[in-house]
Amino acid sequence: MSYLAKPKFHHPALPKNALGFTHRDYEGSISTLCAGCGHDSSSAARIEACFELSIEPQRVAKLSAELRKRGLEAGERVGIIAPSSVSWDWLQMAVFGARGVAVGLDPHDVDARLSAVATSAGITMLVAGTPTLARKFSAAVHRNLRLIVLVEGNGSVDDLGACVTLQQMLSAPGIAQQSW
Repeated sequence: MSYLAKPKFHHPALPKNALGFTHRDYEGSISTLCAGCGHDSSSAARIEACFELSIEPQRVAKLSAELRKRGLEAGERVGIIAPSSVSWDWLQMAVFGARGVAVGLDPHDVDARLSAVATSAGITMLVAGTPTLARKFSAAVHRNLRLIVLVEGNGSVDDLGACVTLQQMLSAPGIAQQSW
């Protein structure tokens, strides 16, 4: 019965990650997806990735909530352009948590190709590793973006339009402040 809450108890010898969390700390309520045919395998993979990478569950949840609060609706496409790193993984999980669709963009691609991919994918928000990566897109792409989120907010961002840094999005009380 998927409407019942999971029990709070667990074996004291469950393995913990570097932050002291167990797999249970990353799980939500009992899944309504059928376990037998693999429909919940993507959720299980995200839980495993967060556990292994020692990502604080509240950081992913907070960013998901902030993306929804800033206008991300279910099914909207969010472009992520950043070097492969732990940050990329948890940013993608936050987009999924906000019911968005993450569109991975290669930071090494030429600017014209990036703009073409972003236009054909129909991205409405962009998460960029740096202001330099955000500037790789054409003016036409920037006009269609409601929001640009910068992982690292170094440098001038006046020319980027509606822009916010992760630090600004995650500055609410109760969220652990760490370097990204």
